[in-house]
Amino acid sequence: MVATMLANATLWGFLAYVKRNPYKSVGGMTFDDLQNMADMYIAENVYADSELSSTASYTDCEFPGTIQAADTVAAGDQADYPEKHKGS
Repeated sequence: MVATMLANATLWGFLAYVKRNPYKSVGGMTFDDLQNMADMYIAENVYADSELSSTASYTDCEFPGTIQAADTVAAGDQADYPEKHKGS
């Protein structure tokens, strides 16, 4: 039986998969391209004891800035990003 993938292995494994895509650079991707890659990565790594799922779940997650993670404009607007400096 395959062991549960740890969150850090899942995240970094996916980022490595995206980075090494020989067909599109990260800067040349659309969000749909990224979503399709995520769906394929999930399908390959979904094991009985894994938490990977194609159904979005934000339980116990936060965006940077201690904003409750949610797929909403309001949550995104409040979150901190590298381009956003605190106090601006």
